[in-house]
Amino acid sequence: MDQEQRNIVCTNYRANADSTTGRAIALYEREPETGKLARINKDRFFCDEDDCQVYVMANHRTGNDYSNFLEQKYSNRLYQLQCVENKNVGEEARLDFAKNKSNLFNTESIEPKDVCEVIEVTELPNPFEPVLFLESSPLTRHIFLRDEQYSYGPFEYETIDDLDGDSKLKVILKKPTDTKYLGKILTKLSVFRFNNSDLDENFEHFDYESKLINGIPFNKSFYHNLNDFRLFETSQINYGFVDEIEKAISTIIKETNTKGISPNQVALLATRLKNKKTKFNFDTDYVISLMHQDKSFEKILRSSKEELNSLIVSNILLSNESNRAQILKLLKEDEDLLTEAKEQIKEEKLELDNDIIELKRKQNLANQELQETNGKIEKAKKEQKEVSEAAERKAINELKNQKTSLNEEIDILESRKKKIDEKYQDLFELDSVKQELETVTSNLADARSEYDSKVIELMKKNNEISTKEEEIRELQRKEADEYKKGLLNVKSSIDVLTQFSEDVECIKFETKKSSELTRIESKNDICDFVKYSQIVLSDYDRQLSIEFLINILVCLDQSFITIFSGLPGTGKTSLATLLNEKVLKSRFNKVQVGRGWTSERDLLGYFNPITNKYVSSGTGMYEYLETIAEDNRFNVVLLDEANLSPLEHYWSKFMGISDDFQGAEVKLSSNKAVSVGNGLRFIATINNDMTTEPLSPRLLDRSPCIRLDVFSEKDSGNLVGLDLISESDKDELRSKFQKAGLCIDSIEQVIMSCNSSSKDSGCDDIFEKSWDTIQDIQKRLVEDNNSEGSLGPKIYLSPRRMLAIRKYFEITISIYSEFSINNSDWIESAKPYLFLDYAISEFVLPLITGHGKAFKKRLIALLEDLQVIHKGLDNSLTLSVGLLETLIGQGEEDLETYDYMSLR
Repeated sequence: MDQEQRNIVCTNYRANADSTTGRAIALYEREPETGKLARINKDRFFCDEDDCQVYVMANHRTGNDYSNFLEQKYSNRLYQLQCVENKNVGEEARLDFAKNKSNLFNTESIEPKDVCEVIEVTELPNPFEPVLFLESSPLTRHIFLRDEQYSYGPFEYETIDDLDGDSKLKVILKKPTDTKYLGKILTKLSVFRFNNSDLDENFEHFDYESKLINGIPFNKSFYHNLNDFRLFETSQINYGFVDEIEKAISTIIKETNTKGISPNQVALLATRLKNKKTKFNFDTDYVISLMHQDKSFEKILRSSKEELNSLIVSNILLSNESNRAQILKLLKEDEDLLTEAKEQIKEEKLELDNDIIELKRKQNLANQELQETNGKIEKAKKEQKEVSEAAERKAINELKNQKTSLNEEIDILESRKKKIDEKYQDLFELDSVKQELETVTSNLADARSEYDSKVIELMKKNNEISTKEEEIRELQRKEADEYKKGLLNVKSSIDVLTQFSEDVECIKFETKKSSELTRIESKNDICDFVKYSQIVLSDYDRQLSIEFLINILVCLDQSFITIFSGLPGTGKTSLATLLNEKVLKSRFNKVQVGRGWTSERDLLGYFNPITNKYVSSGTGMYEYLETIAEDNRFNVVLLDEANLSPLEHYWSKFMGISDDFQGAEVKLSSNKAVSVGNGLRFIATINNDMTTEPLSPRLLDRSPCIRLDVFSEKDSGNLVGLDLISESDKDELRSKFQKAGLCIDSIEQVIMSCNSSSKDSGCDDIFEKSWDTIQDIQKRLVEDNNSEGSLGPKIYLSPRRMLAIRKYFEITISIYSEFSINNSDWIESAKPYLFLDYAISEFVLPLITGHGKAFKKRLIALLEDLQVIHKGLDNSLTLSVGLLETLIGQGEEDLETYDYMSLR
């Protein structure tokens, strides 16, 4: 069996102990699938904690000089090598019996994107003296500096050996040349700053006291997998190295036409920068602040003045008279600068003189060479005649020799040809076969020509048929037009007789302007509306808890379609009607679904090509949608008895926009479309019996399913507020909300602010625990098996479903937290985990459908999980546990068939 090759990130250790063998400290292992690094032993066992090392053997590529190979190639550097586990581990202290060995056949350098060393500091070094003193050299090309709160970097660096007798190594920081692996671009005069808390997963500290390198224990920290830093928030703080600051000051001087620079002129320079419209690719305020510092100003001034002097001197040499006059004026105001400029001009003149002398010398040499060449030409002309005659004789002799040689080669080739003819005479019999093949090829060409002529003839006939078909279609169009005219004449006569006007609409819906609607301005207003809803519904003998009202209102707001399910007579239709007509004051349209509906024309209508008009189906949906954009309330359509016909068939126009319904358009015909605005919602009431159609998984994945018959028995929420509140407080709430409906835009703005993960919401723990529970349930639903064996078909919660549940938690828990704080008199005891119960029963359980004993095991495992959670959360999952117990019991009666939507 082949030994597994493992890629280990190491550093040299005892490399000089033996020239043929040695050891390397193992720090990280590269995962073969992802290519990412993990600390040694973290995910896979590599070695004992006190033996994190690789034993290295020499090979034919490195010779026997192991120490020179590693020290020259990876001195003070991390590197990656391949090693294998030795299966013959023994107790003897020999390398042959070492656990992990490498023969150095495959070694690679470690790049900054893989690992960067981390240096602990109390503060960033002064940018004018960016120096660190360390016990040993860093082991990576880039390093980071880390204090108690932040990490800074990356930095490149240069090391200098000890010159003063101090044992520490001097490390000079430099700006990095490449930061692409961080997914960020570093601007000038700045450095990246990361929060240490974000980088903890990528931080590792290695403290191997027993492993000495040059007499120093190995004690280092690193960041690994730095490509992950792309995901973290970062900032750039001002931190400029001296060379960057010098260039920045030079740029500022040029752009502001400053004639000089001194401590007194810094303020003037800052004023000019504020008035200057030029955009700089660095922070000018930072540069000016550095120039105001007395300690650093001299160093800046010395370098920047050199830049200024160079600029002035180069301008004085220009031919432009106006520029020269301005520069001369600047020089006269500064004696030192004038002296330096004069010296520079003298040096320029001296260089020009030297160049002229050198050019003249080269010119003289060229003239001498020309004269010598002319003399040689004359001499050659005299000797040319003699040379030509001798060359001619020589060429004739060479041609004769070549002819003789060629004749000899021809004779040899003729002889070889004769021998070949005699030897391979039988092969020439193939000529007859070749002639036969040519005959067959000729016959094939004739057949192909005949085939082509047949194809051409067939194409002509096809063209004739196409022409005839077009003539027939034209006749059909003419007959259709005549028939249409006849129908229109008949229609006109019928309209006269019946006096029917097409302009009269059978169904009309009232619209209200935004100014007439009640606006929701805060979460406190939402809490008041929940209390108002409880009051109104109680007036009609519908006792609903605060928690369930928040649940049902959030479902209506966040879902394009919400399903009310249950057995007949459990109040699904009446609750939907009360909510819309008495509570929400919505623009309400109740549609009674009929059996046999098969398409959108049953719900909306159809386009009549004879009258060129859209004909409504009689449900009022067409008229309802036509004026929907004029009303900014909740526009709610009740599909009563929705599953008497397949809902996804007649509701198909809306199924396609259910994921992104706000502001979407519904296309009614080729030239007719309506916008559904922001307020359109659907409520579908369904019965769970054998007289109805099943709902498809794609529809259930898009809507919460609220089981009203079970809820009416197990509403464990708070109802005491109605008994304690005074009539005057009730009247105040009625006067606030009962006059007009709610403005949907104002509600959406407040809903967007509900985020239970925010620090000030007071409900972080509730949200996190609820969300973690849903994720645990998701894992249970898709696991293949457990201790009981296979768990049968899996139940998938799609990303769409998980996102809907997360939003549901964020909004409901945030509103309930606000309600609990400011309306404590309405609740007997806070029950925030009821929303987890609602989420499981409305978003998770409706997806359960399966068959068999193995699937029953999955449901029992899920039930056991819910019962444990139920006990741990003060019995808050009464609804979910009860529904799942009922489903398992009914499935056993139905021959191991389990379907939540068929629950009786």
